Amino acid sequence: MYQPIANSGQNANNVMKRYGNDVMCCDSYPTACQYDITIATAATVNNIKFKRTAEGDTITKTFTAVGGTAVVAAIKAALVAEGYEEDSDEVTGVTSAVVSSNTIYSITGSLIVVSMTHTTSTVVTPTTKCDRTGICDHYITTAGGAANVFGVDGTDEDLGSLVIGTDAAAAVKAAIEVATAWPSGYTVAVTEDADLYYITINGPGPIVFTWNGDKFVKQNCVAGYIA
Repeated sequence: MYQPIANSGQNANNVMKRYGNDVMCCDSYPTACQYDITIATAATVNNIKFKRTAEGDTITKTFTAVGGTAVVAAIKAALVAEGYEEDSDEVTGVTSAVVSSNTIYSITGSLIVVSMTHTTSTVVTPTTKCDRTGICDHYITTAGGAANVFGVDGTDEDLGSLVIGTDAAAAVKAAIEVATAWPSGYTVAVTEDADLYYITINGPGPIVFTWNGDKFVKQNCVAGYIA
């Protein structure tokens, strides 16, 4: 994630740098959060606005960039130019993820992202996530059949008949997503072969998922942020 360098004029080759949050007496830098901004992938992004502290002035960094790779590079350059550096935390400071025709840009660090502008005048404010937690895959395989009971933290729901060769993986995914207890902020992916459905649910770790009473296996956990 990105941290404000306490002395932005120090040699860039220094092995150790002091970050703003290491200087307890002088500045009130914000706790690290993740800021998600959704912009149409084809749109031209024109700027990012952010603040160093809640009481500080809004900094506007202008650029012209289109598409995930170019916009991410422009955001990184803007932060570096204002005295920020990506530290050794496992959470990457700036990322992009394509969702349908949009791209979600995630900026994580000890700063306050105010907005980004695209198509000259369209201002997009972020979704702010400050609760750090483990984001995990929850995985199970099932042969399906006449009865399929999906559980979320002990709340069970009968999804009905889901038969390999008759019901495609997309039907299983759709049935899970409309379950009454399906939690927000989670995603599910389903594939299939001639014998099994392979179900992976991704999201914050604490929830326990079950299928016909069997627990999903929690794996591939990484640090992340939720609202």
